[in-house]
Amino acid sequence: MNCELISLKKPTIKDIAREANVTVATVSYVLNDVKTRSISEETRKRVLDIASKLNYIPNLSARCLIRKESGLIGILIVKDDTNTQDWNRLCYSEFISAVEKLLTAKGYHVIISTINLSNPQLDIIIQRELDGVFLLGANKEVFPRIAQSINVPMIIIDRYIDSLMFHKIVIDIEAGVKKARGNTDDRDMFLITERYNDYELNNKIIRASGLAVENQFIMSSEKELSEFLKHHQNSKGIVVNEFIGMLALRYIKPDKLSIVCTCDCPYLLPPETGKVQFDPNKAQIAVDIMFEYINKRYYSDDKKYTIINVI
Repeated sequence: MNCELISLKKPTIKDIAREANVTVATVSYVLNDVKTRSISEETRKRVLDIASKLNYIPNLSARCLIRKESGLIGILIVKDDTNTQDWNRLCYSEFISAVEKLLTAKGYHVIISTINLSNPQLDIIIQRELDGVFLLGANKEVFPRIAQSINVPMIIIDRYIDSLMFHKIVIDIEAGVKKARGNTDDRDMFLITERYNDYELNNKIIRASGLAVENQFIMSSEKELSEFLKHHQNSKGIVVNEFIGMLALRYIKPDKLSIVCTCDCPYLLPPETGKVQFDPNKAQIAVDIMFEYINKRYYSDDKKYTIINVI
């Protein structure tokens, strides 16, 4: 019986150049995103399409030597051991997935790691020589310890930390809560929100709701949530976080709720539920800003905040 031998040879930039009918140098400039070379958008797209078709994998060691970069981006998630509920673990899943996809398309490898809030171990930042870091779930207490270990661009996601050293990307949570409430002055309206480890973020949500303390519920457990909702069956409510919203829907009708989608997962909610959504390009915005910093082209205002608007 005759058997064909399948070639396992990895594609090279020479293979891409030959199929794209361009020089090896042009392929190198495109794949390494060299800004000092003038290459037409048509040629750039053709090279990238062929590289994708051939399943070309960049040689990270070579790029490290050429560009003095490791080709590694870190996504660090600060883990709060006092809040182990499902809604807390899932809130960043969509954002992380989108960022990882965008970075992989640019030829970068992504390292995802958790940091314990009470005892952060930061060896991964030092040992892996990351080109940049996305930091999720940090608070003002743990942030200084993390910042001391960072000597690369770091972008803080959805936390209000007034450090001039690092950029912050935050959703306009106040506008989101106000939109969820609408123009009503209903005194019986209620608020259900996550307990963030960011004091300022919690306060922004509560202030924007304008509701009395007895109509506010800070999420702790589903049992306590059900008890709270027993007293608000006939009222309308605001829920911050889609996963908490899904729990609330077990005890109250969808048309009674307006859910502020902080987790980029509005598709989880039934259509009759009110939904407040933010710019779906948050991950793209975050990645674009990261590469502006990596390429040392970013200029911003003093506080370095980028606001993700309500749509």
